[in-house]
Amino acid sequence: MIEILQKSPLFEGLSGEEVGQLTACLGISMGTFGRGKTITRQSAAKREAGVVLSGQVLVVQEDFWGHETIVSVCQPGQLFWLTGQGGHEQFAVTHTPCQVMFVDVTAILLPCQRNCHYHRRLVSNLFELAVIHNRDLMVKITHLTKRTLREKLLSYLSEQAERQNSDSFDIPLNRQQLANYLAVDRSALSNQLCKMRDEGWLTFHKNHFTLHRPCPHHPAP
Repeated sequence: MIEILQKSPLFEGLSGEEVGQLTACLGISMGTFGRGKTITRQSAAKREAGVVLSGQVLVVQEDFWGHETIVSVCQPGQLFWLTGQGGHEQFAVTHTPCQVMFVDVTAILLPCQRNCHYHRRLVSNLFELAVIHNRDLMVKITHLTKRTLREKLLSYLSEQAERQNSDSFDIPLNRQQLANYLAVDRSALSNQLCKMRDEGWLTFHKNHFTLHRPCPHHPAP
């Protein structure tokens, strides 16, 4: 387990021996989950964060009527911490088979009685992961604040292309999940993708997309 944990950004800069001491001190645990499994719910009332070690985890928010919105898509190395507000409960569910590390955030943030340097490094790494998590949420807000469905799609696909440094890329969501992530109707989303394909802006097959540079005779999207 120590070798796996050392690959996590949470333990970056720490030796195997130091990771071993921290896992024993903080009660860190690991879990393996199949696809489509609920990992944890906010109602469990634990101050527990998860770090994805392998696979993909979706953080989903559910309203009173059971309508679901994908808050974030967590890749290996990323942190998820359920913080739903206003009566909207959040839960974490696996998008693919996953291995997840759980850590008690309170235990990390409490002052270390031995004032060990590796505990301080752990706190620093945790805050860095929290900053990355906040950045991803701000990216999603950028997508959602676009005025039209087409603009939301262009914003999301452009961000994915930039993130993967390629005009041809896979997205981590199927159509329904993408609709939930962008808070739009699935049928409308599919229709808009087909229109954009017919206009020559992109091609796609399932979750693989290729973006094309605009042609002079095509109107701006």
